[in-house]
Amino acid sequence: MKKRCANKLIAAFLTVTFLAGIVPPIPAQAAMSFTNVSGWAQAEVAKAETLGLIPTRLVGADLTKPATREEFCEIAVLLYEGKKGAAAAPVSPNPFTDTTNPNLLKAYNLQITSGMTPTTFSPGTSISREQVAVMFRNTIRALYPAEDFSTAGAPAFTDLGDISSWAMDSVLYAGRKGFLQGTNGAFMPKGITEQQKATGYGTTKREQAIAIAVRIHAAFGAPGDTQAQEAAAFAAKERKIKALIKTTTPPAESAKFEQIDFKNRFFRPVFNPKTTLEAVDPATGKASSTPFHTLIRSNGTGMGTFRWTLPADTLARTSKVLWQVSFVPFDGKPVNTLSKLPAALLLSGSTAPGTKTFTVDFGKVRQADDALRKPGTGVLPGILFIPSLKKATDILALSAATTQKDLAPRTYYVRAYPVDSRGNSIGDAGTGLPVIYGRPLPAHTYSASTVSSAEVVPLNPGLVLQRPVITLPGDVYDYKLKMAKSSGKMTYGGEFPNNFEDKVEAYVTNTSSKLYSVTPIAFPATTTELRLQVSLARFTNLTDNWLDPAGLVFETSLPASDPAFALLNTSSSQGLVIDFSKFVPPDAELPAKELIDYHVRVVALSPGETGGTLKPAYSNAVRVHYGINQAPEIKIYPEIKVTPRIPKAERISYTPIRWEASGWQYHYVVTRQPTIREVFGGNSLLPNTPYAAMPVGAKLDMTPVPEDKSWWEDMWDAITSFFSDLVGFLADVANWVSKAYANLKTGLIAFVASNLPFIPDSLRDELQTALMAMVDYGLASIGIPPSLPNFDELSSMGVDYLAATALQQAGLPADATMVEGVKEVGGAIVSGAQSAANTGGSPNPMGWDFVKPDPDFLYRPAYILIDLYNPYTEATPAGSVSGDVMKAMDMKKNGFDSTVTALFAYYGSTWVTLFKPVYGQTIPSLAPGQRMTVPIFLEEFVGIPFAPTCPPVEKGGFSLMYYGLGEFDFNFSIAYDLPTAAEEAKKQGMTQEAIYSYTSPYQNLSFKTLPTAALTK
Repeated sequence: MKKRCANKLIAAFLTVTFLAGIVPPIPAQAAMSFTNVSGWAQAEVAKAETLGLIPTRLVGADLTKPATREEFCEIAVLLYEGKKGAAAAPVSPNPFTDTTNPNLLKAYNLQITSGMTPTTFSPGTSISREQVAVMFRNTIRALYPAEDFSTAGAPAFTDLGDISSWAMDSVLYAGRKGFLQGTNGAFMPKGITEQQKATGYGTTKREQAIAIAVRIHAAFGAPGDTQAQEAAAFAAKERKIKALIKTTTPPAESAKFEQIDFKNRFFRPVFNPKTTLEAVDPATGKASSTPFHTLIRSNGTGMGTFRWTLPADTLARTSKVLWQVSFVPFDGKPVNTLSKLPAALLLSGSTAPGTKTFTVDFGKVRQADDALRKPGTGVLPGILFIPSLKKATDILALSAATTQKDLAPRTYYVRAYPVDSRGNSIGDAGTGLPVIYGRPLPAHTYSASTVSSAEVVPLNPGLVLQRPVITLPGDVYDYKLKMAKSSGKMTYGGEFPNNFEDKVEAYVTNTSSKLYSVTPIAFPATTTELRLQVSLARFTNLTDNWLDPAGLVFETSLPASDPAFALLNTSSSQGLVIDFSKFVPPDAELPAKELIDYHVRVVALSPGETGGTLKPAYSNAVRVHYGINQAPEIKIYPEIKVTPRIPKAERISYTPIRWEASGWQYHYVVTRQPTIREVFGGNSLLPNTPYAAMPVGAKLDMTPVPEDKSWWEDMWDAITSFFSDLVGFLADVANWVSKAYANLKTGLIAFVASNLPFIPDSLRDELQTALMAMVDYGLASIGIPPSLPNFDELSSMGVDYLAATALQQAGLPADATMVEGVKEVGGAIVSGAQSAANTGGSPNPMGWDFVKPDPDFLYRPAYILIDLYNPYTEATPAGSVSGDVMKAMDMKKNGFDSTVTALFAYYGSTWVTLFKPVYGQTIPSLAPGQRMTVPIFLEEFVGIPFAPTCPPVEKGGFSLMYYGLGEFDFNFSIAYDLPTAAEEAKKQGMTQEAIYSYTSPYQNLSFKTLPTAALTK
């Protein structure tokens, strides 16, 4: 139907130049005698003989009989070809199963008629008078599109109420022109009653159809005189085409936002799965369906437990529940047995309807992810280098060998959906519950720069800050740490109890028990984990991150779910036990006259305001001096900071959201300059030269204007008809994008196979796999939905980043060869994306394959660009970027500021989040001197809650945040896969006996800005 609407608009218009002398007129038939014809029709039938308007099949036939659809089409085609002076072309391929008559196929191709169904024409069916009016009007429109088809002055037929609405304009036009006349003031459009139908009331006889053809022929002049009219019609059509070429300014962003239905969007669709899926927090044992608030540590078992529930009516129909894990959100639509597996599927399984939980091994998920994307595995930075204390380095090596390191965080999506006995999903399958796997991110805390020498600021609001009995400069803590009276097992009561005391230092000798206990007092009630840390370096709570403190030699954890957690500070508690045998040197290697000074603290970890983060509360640090019993001195090793050789962040920029306009489907842009033949119908007689009025980049506005339908009735009808099935149109757009993606992937693989000779043959297959993964998953993994029709615009941002990531995933090292490869592959990505988007023809009312949706009217997510530069003579380490966009509302304004009051009333949270957090987006290694732009696309925080106790954020809440809450904190950091600080110190020529630590293993990129304001710094 859409193709035919488009063809209706672009029926062949031939200029005078191209018509003159090319196709001779079809000769008229020889005069024939008809006996079975009514008296009133004899003169017009005779005229029809001389004009060649009587089909061969009707020669000698009874013309008083009703005409069939086949006979009428033959008459209409003879009229068209006689006036045109050229043969019409039949449609090909033939869509019908019940006719091969070329004249019927010509009439169909000319839009004179259509089939009774998409595959049947019903040639033998008789034709009504109102159908004749429509078909003859279509014939005239095909011949003379500039004709005045108005109905003013038409006869006032007494049976107007019997005329079908779709035929009304055609009947009135034919009546006004005198082509069709009524009887006694009635038009008789069709049989209404059974009696009328039985008597043939309202049908059109063969002689009537022939007579009407003769009248039309006479009204528009002699055969072959259409050239001047065609030239005028061509000019008229060109005026209408040019009327589409105009630059329409998109509405203001706020106006576009107001028109969006967030529950029914093409660009960020919302799905409603039947399953309620909850993740069981491994630290607390509690289940939550709040996205991004489940953190599964990679230094533990890596197992995640999920609980699902279904409505009773759905459960009764459920054969089994399928679960799947992906590293990008799933397409949330329903699935069936013929659906393709999700492209980024990493792990899957099923459970019986009676089993309400399933367990996911995220270690296997990460392995499958690594195998798919081939990223370098991360190693947390080490921090110790003391050459003279040999066993200290050995001890650190032992600790590293026996303790699983936390990996950089990544977001995985887990979904579960019910299927029926045929294997089809019941309802939407869902996009998945986001789960963070890896090390946690630090929550928002006060930094050293916020604390002056004259004041002490608590690290966590609501906690009373105290000073330890003995302080060192910079010591600040949140709660008290008590120490055991002596080493060994804790005992309470009796003559010589070993209980906890308020003190800040203790001695443990090599001859006593190697077990020593401490216990935290009055730590936060929200604590989910207590982490005991022992270091050779003094802790500075305001500046050191608890994830990687300098000089760390021992660490143990007590989760809130452990029964020992509940026993703390009771007469049965052993506290948190330090096993010195795990890290102290053997007796024979202890310094004879020195004690080793160990610093001890406990970090109480609570969930941060953003999912995947943990908020630390620090105890005061205490000291344990260890060594030979008579050792008189304590040796303190200097602490030296090492600056990591990581890329320099030269610039960071933020670009706000560009919302989709409500009528985005009507706006297009020319992607290549078409020819005249392409614009005006593809007829081979039209010039195949460029159409100058449509250069590349020309804007087209096809918005129909109902109150000005006369601007070109057939174009208005075609456009409104094309978009009447909006669901079908959106499906066509999605299919077009899918095909464009496939073309992009195919083109890239072909490019790699033939144009990158510097790639070692051993890596060529891996590189092709990496490029396929980048196209299939890479854009989505950085936040670009693969269904967006402006994917070429988005993928061109940070194209060097995409290329470098693919090359390094394939195993190509960050060197000069890789830099050259980035240029080559990056250029292929840009040209491939543009080619994929600009060819093949996105769906549009005109059927043109040289236009695509205008990006100025399409949705584009907010994004951040980070410009990195490697100033060093060696490659920088790879890393990952994470972050969030949040704001702590000033609750002093609650009740006074309407925005703060409304948001707090809606969600009950003092913290609000504007965009969904980013976890673990890859940062590839940079070759010496290389520059790279890393894009981070941001998705609106809509449809999910800030915290488990909050309701989901709706459009109104997001509007208040985005437009009315002022500046937000954009906090992003890059964690690099650094060698140990000691190894880096050696590389930089440092040999002093010292405890080395990095100035910062993270690269913090934070700024404040209004969400609606672009920023570059």
